[in-house]
This record gives sequence, structure tokens and C-alpha cells, in this order.
Amino acid sequence: MNRILIVCSHADDEVLGCGGIISRFVREGKWVGVLCFSTEASGDEIDDARKILEYEYWHTLLYPDNLFDTKPVLNSAELIEDIIGEKKPDTIFTHWHGDLNQDHRHVSHAVRIATRPVPGQVVKRVYEFETLSSSEWGFDGKAFAPNVFFELSGDDYENKRSALESYKSQIREYPHSRSILGIGFLAQIRGAQSGNYFSEAFILVREMK
Repeated sequence: MNRILIVCSHADDEVLGCGGIISRFVREGKWVGVLCFSTEASGDEIDDARKILEYEYWHTLLYPDNLFDTKPVLNSAELIEDIIGEKKPDTIFTHWHGDLNQDHRHVSHAVRIATRPVPGQVVKRVYEFETLSSSEWGFDGKAFAPNVFFELSGDDYENKRSALESYKSQIREYPHSRSILGIGFLAQIRGAQSGNYFSEAFILVREMK
């Protein structure tokens, strides 16, 4: 795992779902990029969060927020395939396919299409992440059940927290789950589940060796 692409629906999702591992992977010298389909956050907020996490690449597709279902999923997959062809990631992290937010589900579906294991596929691993204020709100009998945990250092967690604070227009006050305290509690719970102080948790969808 040396070239990692985060494919998310909205600016702030990359921090909510992957902010800690973005910090960790950058610290470990890996290439990290973010493909974001839509943004309601300001450019300054995005830039401030990126400066904290220090990843190399950002690209926005300017999809209409909460209207991804008006776009053919195959077209979305083709746009992801274009970035895969250009940046050659070996690993992709994206939304959990069971999220309440339909934009998240659309992107997750498109990633699965774009990374199908055809000859020449460079993406060898696909992970799905949880997004607070979406993954836990389905209430339909489904639950995010992670099978991979990445340990975060204290610095990685602090970078995630600081990056989320940059998205002032998107974060909420506790007890809303999309809050600074909310992400802190989740990082500690996932840490306790995996024998660490802080962790982020994921579902491994596919790995080709």
C-alpha cells in the first residue's frame, strides 16, 4: 500500500472517514490524494484542512449536493476510472455502501464499478469507511461492521481533530455525532475494540494479491 486515493462525496467526508489514516500515511511517506464529488464547504476550509493533513492531491468534480442520484452511476464510475488511470492508486478508501446519505451510496457503488478486477486493474485494495451523521443513522437493521482497524498515533488523531475544526460550516455542536467530541469518542471506541488508544475502522471490500 503505497499510493492511496480517498474517494468521497463531500468536503469534510475525507476527514470524518479517513483523517487519521491520511495523517498516518503521509507521515509514513505514502502518496495520498482525495477525489471529492461535491463541496458545500468553502475553498478556504478545504485548504486549511489540507494544510494540516498535508496530502498531495485534491480534485473536485462539482456534483450537485444531495442530487447525485440524478447522475448515471456509470458516468461517475468513468470519472473515477479517469483519475485511477492518471494517478495509479493501488488502494482506494470510500464510503460504506450502507450509509443513509444517498450521495455516499452513489459514490460507493461507482467505486466498486471503477475498481472491478479486470485485466490491468491497478487498484488492489478497496476499503469502505464510516461517516458520522450517516453511517449510524440507517435504522434498517444494517450496521457498519468493520473488519480492519488502523492504529492512530496521538498526533494523527490531533491532526484529524484539527482538520475537522477547519470545516467550521460543516461541524455541529455535541451531542450531534458530526462534532469534535463525536469523532473523539468514535476514535477511542475503535481504539478500544482493537487494543489501541485511537483507531479508525474500515470494511475491506476486496484485496487482490
